[in-house]
Amino acid sequence: MIVNQPSIRGKYYMIVRTVNGMNVGMWYNKQIFANEGLTPLPELVAQDRWTWETFLDLATISTRDFNGDGYIDQWGFAHTGLPDLSNALLFSNGSEPISEQDGVFTYTIGNDAKAYRALNFMQNLFYVYKVAPIDYGLNIFANGNAAMCSGFDWLNMGVGSGFVTHHTELALDIFPYGPENPEKKGQAKTNLNGWAAAYNMNDPDKAVRAFAEAMAVWDPGIPGYLSMEAMLQSRYQNSKLLTPDEQRAFVQGRTTSFNFVNSIPGVSGLINGALTKISNGLAPKSALDEIKQNVEQLCSEYSLQ
Repeated sequence: MIVNQPSIRGKYYMIVRTVNGMNVGMWYNKQIFANEGLTPLPELVAQDRWTWETFLDLATISTRDFNGDGYIDQWGFAHTGLPDLSNALLFSNGSEPISEQDGVFTYTIGNDAKAYRALNFMQNLFYVYKVAPIDYGLNIFANGNAAMCSGFDWLNMGVGSGFVTHHTELALDIFPYGPENPEKKGQAKTNLNGWAAAYNMNDPDKAVRAFAEAMAVWDPGIPGYLSMEAMLQSRYQNSKLLTPDEQRAFVQGRTTSFNFVNSIPGVSGLINGALTKISNGLAPKSALDEIKQNVEQLCSEYSLQ
């Protein structure tokens, strides 16, 4: 039985490989937080204070030019690329790039005030608040030169020596929620990554059993599949960063729905191009309006398939 799996046009086509874990969360450097007197993210989450506003406060406090030479020595925030960051902000504010309802795909990001607010916030992190570098910043964070970094849950498993060097200082929690997402929905969506079986295979039962074996941790000592918590514990047991707080974050931020950007041919390139223009200073609405006609046409064509 498929539980809480994303669907397309109301039907299930694959078993999504990230459904049992977080997609994009917020990494943070515990040593920098201690040095700056910042409240750890688990405490903010427990107090229901982990919002964009609080995130910005932390990033502002921890952005430092220690020697006064005009160059930032310690950033408050870094990111793993504009697509990842923009998606995290969109979903955390109750929006999304492309939405689907009854088989009809819509260019949500170009027609939604919540989306504009998310992308304006992203742009302001670079140009107004100046708490984050515009370019890819994982290495900055991994080398101990940023307080926080948005990124995937698996980054500690082998993305450069920085994570190994600083692993005792790094931890992960959920991405902060935006002001227009009171129900705290949709903060972790995934691309269409998963496993599917050909409809005309000779023995589909074998494929189903293989998927079940690969996707679920089976313990013959118990009468059924493991709980979400136990499955995540098994998945991350070799990680140097697994703590009770992170186990809670993996469950709280687990993926339950799709990001359709990469499923519609041509849309990803158009939106990523707009994001680059936004990062270069163009107003989000202007950048999105430039591609609106083309993206809406692609969505319309895909809806008819």
